[in-house]
Amino acid sequence: MTKPLVRPWCAAIQVTALFLLFAGSAQAAQDKDFALEAYGYHLQDVELENGKAQYDVTRSGIKASYAPFHFSYNRLDYSWDDSEIAKLPFGNKVDKPWKALQSLEIGTTFQGKMNGNWSHGVEVAAFAAFEKDFGGYGGRVQAWAGYGFGPDLRLRFGGRAYIHQFQVVALPVLSLDYRWDKPDGFSANIGLPDAHLRYGFNKYLALRLFGEYEHDLYQLADDSKVIKEGYLQREGIMTGLMLDITPVKDLCISAGIIRSLTYSMTTYDKDGENEKEYDNESSWGALVKVNYAF
Repeated sequence: MTKPLVRPWCAAIQVTALFLLFAGSAQAAQDKDFALEAYGYHLQDVELENGKAQYDVTRSGIKASYAPFHFSYNRLDYSWDDSEIAKLPFGNKVDKPWKALQSLEIGTTFQGKMNGNWSHGVEVAAFAAFEKDFGGYGGRVQAWAGYGFGPDLRLRFGGRAYIHQFQVVALPVLSLDYRWDKPDGFSANIGLPDAHLRYGFNKYLALRLFGEYEHDLYQLADDSKVIKEGYLQREGIMTGLMLDITPVKDLCISAGIIRSLTYSMTTYDKDGENEKEYDNESSWGALVKVNYAF
């Protein structure tokens, strides 16, 4: 039985306190730059439980940033094969388990220098993630400290936590960064839970290899065919090879192929108990992202 690790009111207090603590200093320390981001990826023929059934999924989202704050909306749209509904390891074997999952997030990010070679960064966000009925409240906190061995080499270490209504998922942050802020030539962020290798051919064109951890916990609908008022967790590693094109200053268009790794779905009842995990096989897809800052 899954034991609650944090109560909803505790999560709300923690996220709110951290948000207020860092928002003021970030507001004073960062420039007021506005940025927009839109993205979409599609995964084809994702197999569940060693080929018992499969589905397609499209993830899309928009993000608006006015430093140091950001607001985003994300959506997952699922396509199920009617002939395979009865093979699914969850649901009532007749209806599609869910069609779309969505989330709203607001947060703040602050990065700055400390004494000598030390730097630091903090990101705090609060979100709602749900199928139909607005809910599924939670937060995300990430903090790290970095030590620079020179102008182009830095070691970062810290932690990331996803705070949900009945659980906390904590991850280490460890990264060796090389020329991380340089647009041309080779640059890298090697570590956990995210990693990037990039080569900029010139100011217009770059090739980028990435691996990123994805974690979402959605509150299912009150009339869910899987678990009424329950929860669905989705987590795994997304990898990809991207071509970044910058046709004009401050506009970047990225496109490439992606592959999901070690993905799983986990369902919980409305109390965060009766945990059931379902493995997803790796699958191929494509991703497109557009960033514009002004």
